[in-house]
Amino acid sequence: MTKKNTAVIIGSGVAGTLVATQILANELYDKVIMLEAGSEFNMGDYAKWLDFVTGGDAPYAKSYDSSEDYTAKGVQPWYINGGRIFGKGGSTLHFGGWLPRFKPEDFELFSRTGRGIDWPFKYEDLEPYYCEAEAYLGVSGDSLVQNPPRSKAYPYEPAPLPAVAEPFLSAFKSLNISYQQLPVTRYGKAENGHGKCQTTGTCDYCPVDGRFNGAQPFRYLETQKNFQLLLNSPVMKIEMDRADLVNAVTYYDVHNDKLKTLSADAVFICCGAIEAPKLLLDSRNKYWPEGIGNKNDLVGRYLSANPFFYVSGETSESNDYQNELGFPTLSSRHYDSPEYQQRGKFFIAMDYNSASVPFADLMLAGNDRQAIQEKVSGKKRLQLYGNLEPLPFKENRVYSDKSRTKHFLPKTVIETPIAMFEQDTADFYVGEMKRILGEMGLNDIQAGSYPQRGDHAACTCRMANSPEDGVVDTDFKVHNINNLYILSNAVMPTLPAANVTLTLVALGFKMMEQIKAEQKVK
Repeated sequence: MTKKNTAVIIGSGVAGTLVATQILANELYDKVIMLEAGSEFNMGDYAKWLDFVTGGDAPYAKSYDSSEDYTAKGVQPWYINGGRIFGKGGSTLHFGGWLPRFKPEDFELFSRTGRGIDWPFKYEDLEPYYCEAEAYLGVSGDSLVQNPPRSKAYPYEPAPLPAVAEPFLSAFKSLNISYQQLPVTRYGKAENGHGKCQTTGTCDYCPVDGRFNGAQPFRYLETQKNFQLLLNSPVMKIEMDRADLVNAVTYYDVHNDKLKTLSADAVFICCGAIEAPKLLLDSRNKYWPEGIGNKNDLVGRYLSANPFFYVSGETSESNDYQNELGFPTLSSRHYDSPEYQQRGKFFIAMDYNSASVPFADLMLAGNDRQAIQEKVSGKKRLQLYGNLEPLPFKENRVYSDKSRTKHFLPKTVIETPIAMFEQDTADFYVGEMKRILGEMGLNDIQAGSYPQRGDHAACTCRMANSPEDGVVDTDFKVHNINNLYILSNAVMPTLPAANVTLTLVALGFKMMEQIKAEQKVK
């Protein structure tokens, strides 16, 4: 096996750490250098958790986008504050941990609906890598559920349904709406340096590291002598000395206030669906005057994200419902199915805010025991939450502004001149959620949508068989460039209704398997 010298990875989130781990475990390169624009945060710390639950911020709170860091314009302008974490471990430090697979029909959107494009491979091709991803992320789920089909069991048993799930279950059954336990990252036992999930319900910051977060892979990476992490080192440009090969990256050393250039035999862009296309566009050179990979004006295009909708209602009488877990374990893929794909699919979960009582806030506000007890046993608001499959349009895009953010990255411009969903479709699914809550006998039913934070942003460097249709080829390389890889939500050809992280990690295992095979051939 021929080894190359240095692999440079841009981004330290779940994609970047997976690539680094696989490269080092399989000795694919002599050295791995990872560049991260943000800082380090202490995770799984009990003292910091106590600060968090008594009204403080999580350690990573200051790393979020602020309104000064981006411009959003269009018919559905985005509000990305609070969505992305810039720092060691990336946005999985705070993600909800929902890890459903995409369905087989999601890989055939164009063939089935005439929208977007088909993926260049099918569900069956990705299924073995889904199994690897579930093991890597520590997923709890119901292994008996075969929709979509699976070849291996989940690593952990499904998280239990809380008492508050009972009225939802009754309504689903009465209306003949299918449901299942939601696959989530939740460690069923303590191992590999992390704790067992204690169901504290504070998953934005877990005191025992009881679910996967992006900082955990560094326990292995930082024991490897040939691994180096450079924090506060935003990458400014990818360098090329010929049209089909990158040879270096230029980054800004924040602490020393210097631009530095780092030689590379391979570069892996793992910094998300917003930053990845910006970096390609900002790396214009004599070989790629419109930006690397942008000969066909596709870089940054087809920006997609799931619109989020909710419906809530109040119980008619006092009760003791509590969502003991603090995270959702009940979901429905009834509308996330082929029958609804032409309309646009919809993924439903019992909202993790359902029937919650903020004990710490009530105590800090000076409420006595009786007042708190009345809150516990009083009427409750129960809620359903749904992700809608977005419509892909070339006109929706992301690119860089000339000014810089607090992380010294180019300010982001998000343009969405065309709506990512049809209002009739949104109204239909909101109506269906209202119907479910009505069957539960709830009153004062209210509906709304969440701001588009870009949590599931995707498709901005989409994968396709030809450069006329996409930015990245089926080897995860930018078309016509031999050593520039992208592993990010950006490479997804289309975005289904289900959450994206599990599929991203499965794609990572697929990419690394192909690189291993390529290295052996050489």
